[in-house]
Amino acid sequence: MCGVMGFVRTKGWNKGTARFLTALMIGIEIRGDHASGVAWLPRPEFKKMLYGKKPCPATEFISSQWWASAMDSKSDALIGHARWATHGTVNNPINNHPHVSGNRRFAIVHNGIVAEDVNVKISGQCDSEKILSLIQRSGVKGALGKLTATKYASYAVLALDTKERILHAFRNERSPMVVADMTEQIGGIVFCSTLEILEDALSVCDIAKEPQVYSIIPDIDFTFPCPCAPGLEALKLPIATYQTTYLYKSGSSAGVATTRGYRYYTDSYDDYDYDEGWTSRIKKPNLTEKERRQRLHMLANDETPLDFKLERDGRIYKTWKEYFADHPECLGKEAEQKTLPFPEKEKEELKKMAEQLSGYDEI
Repeated sequence: MCGVMGFVRTKGWNKGTARFLTALMIGIEIRGDHASGVAWLPRPEFKKMLYGKKPCPATEFISSQWWASAMDSKSDALIGHARWATHGTVNNPINNHPHVSGNRRFAIVHNGIVAEDVNVKISGQCDSEKILSLIQRSGVKGALGKLTATKYASYAVLALDTKERILHAFRNERSPMVVADMTEQIGGIVFCSTLEILEDALSVCDIAKEPQVYSIIPDIDFTFPCPCAPGLEALKLPIATYQTTYLYKSGSSAGVATTRGYRYYTDSYDDYDYDEGWTSRIKKPNLTEKERRQRLHMLANDETPLDFKLERDGRIYKTWKEYFADHPECLGKEAEQKTLPFPEKEKEELKKMAEQLSGYDEI
């Protein structure tokens, strides 16, 4: 799991543009804090795309020369990334995002996993680089066609094309991405991984008039010229909604992150069933107590590597089986009881999380 964000100018930058984009960049850190990066498209008189990346969380990256330059340039477009590393060490810059083509025509940021059956040559170890390679070989539409036909891929991608001066936004159902026209507030259209991250940035920056937030429709390449005309209504996008799947802890960083403590995080993704293939995790509200416990115990034995960050008490869990082995109290009355080092309120939230996660048709 990683975080992505982006911006396309519709009018000139104003006093609040850099502050909001910085808040958004810090907001996506909740989805990954191993490495951060940004690529930006300066005004037309500059022929090449500029970019920078570093193996550090976004809260540190915003103090870097690259982020400062991106903000100072008042660029026509930019894309940012907060990485949770799954393939390739963060100590090798080639594995971190944005991935940039050798001639600097294309730059991409990606949240998700690219399947092994996408067999293309890459320079590093990060699977996301396969998307860049596909774009270089077949263009964005060709790359999307290949990804759509791939059984195991998950992706939410923002791609900059320097030659055509276009930002591409596309995803599938397994990775979220939202978009909002904030021309009136900050002079452009913004993109990020989830509705909650965008709302946090709005709250931090004290933006009173909140924009309508939409969800990018899966499997369609949405193109935005840089700069772009304001307005998203013609795209007929669905209004973004919350879809609860797991718990995270938010903290305060550099005065721009929220301090809400533990809360449910929003994400929409599918689960792979070896008998049925990819099947949606659809909530089933009318489960009996017996069914709920059965499904929860199935989850507690799931050794599939998680594609998002699950952390508690300073430990990061790679599978649900590891998590419930440490916290069997979340399985209910029949499980062994342990004393939680949490206040009662947070203990109840963890139980609610377990109940929510048990209410899916496929686990």
